[in-house]
Amino acid sequence: MSSVKGQLFAITGAASGIGRATSQLLGKNGDLLSLADKDGEAVERFAKELTDSGVNVFWKRVDVCDRNAVDEWVGDTVRKFGRALDGAANLAGISGRLGPVRDHDSADYEAVFAVNVTGVFNCMSAELRNMRAAEGNMSGGSIVNAASIVGLVGKPSCSVYCASKFAVVGITKAAAREEADTGIRVNAIAPGFVQTPLMERLDADLGFELPNDAVLGRRARPEEIAKLIMFLLSEDSSYTTGSVYQIDGGMLC
Repeated sequence: MSSVKGQLFAITGAASGIGRATSQLLGKNGDLLSLADKDGEAVERFAKELTDSGVNVFWKRVDVCDRNAVDEWVGDTVRKFGRALDGAANLAGISGRLGPVRDHDSADYEAVFAVNVTGVFNCMSAELRNMRAAEGNMSGGSIVNAASIVGLVGKPSCSVYCASKFAVVGITKAAAREEADTGIRVNAIAPGFVQTPLMERLDADLGFELPNDAVLGRRARPEEIAKLIMFLLSEDSSYTTGSVYQIDGGMLC
């Protein structure tokens, strides 16, 4: 178990998939949670489940594309718990429409980048300002961003999503250098195919299950990704920053 017990973490995309699994794992470990999701009803239900199991949770409906809404959420979190953030996992994302570059228009690009890139930028900006403002904070904290295995290599018919995740890698690496003097660490995860509602919707839209190139022969479970996120949020990864962790079942080996 990673050593993060009793700390305060902000998580976006918390109501489903990897965000939900990460919240459950951190909550079970005794951490304080601030959950954000665009689906207000879903995140409210999930927060109640966690609260009923003894987890100290604050939740809010947040569209990560809206910088003011993100700033308000982080501010409300600090007021609720009376302390600065110890870390954050920026996991909200969308896949967008599949298809080759020649078939996409600017609306496709803008919709995906609004969530996957601007959303991560908005969250990181608010989180980092909060962490840096914490009195006496020179030993930092940790931020984990959701990139993807297709943020490291191209994939046909996935160009817009690929581009957005390449951008997340760039933001992550730049911020890691910018924040090194404060001890704030910034890393990203690069999952392969994960059995989440987002992946299930993709399969449904296509009418078939996307082929899996993982040598382990299956898709990841959300909780497997959550364990890596928990490690990166913890002091167990204290010498890790600016890294992108592949967790792809061997897709790129």
